[in-house]
Amino acid sequence: MPEKRLNTNPLLRLQTILFLLAVTQLGFSQDTNSYKQLIESFVEKEQYDYHIMDSVFTPYQNDTIKMRTLYNKGVEVNSLEIQGYALNMIGIKYRNISQYNKAIDYHLEGLNLAKKANDIDLEVVS
Repeated sequence: MPEKRLNTNPLLRLQTILFLLAVTQLGFSQDTNSYKQLIESFVEKEQYDYHIMDSVFTPYQNDTIKMRTLYNKGVEVNSLEIQGYALNMIGIKYRNISQYNKAIDYHLEGLNLAKKANDIDLEVVS
């Protein structure tokens, strides 16, 4: 039985790699757009309670890019609660990967915002 050989054509390999990158980027783009829509929908309701935020954003709390996006939206709409929540989630992520100094910085900034917002739940988490 003849041995099958893999196609070693460099052009074909490059095309395959480019195709996989395009598919990956498409998925990332759709995910990013749906996350931004989620944030917009959340902000429209103007219910910035910690427990509501946590139930909505828990699936994304380990993604520092998404939490920074949430933080930026909090700045845009002037919500100390959203900003504080996002900073604390980033702090937790840094703590979990043993970057303790960064974690402390994020938690302290989150605590500062929680105090300004007079949000006891957010203060406890900070």
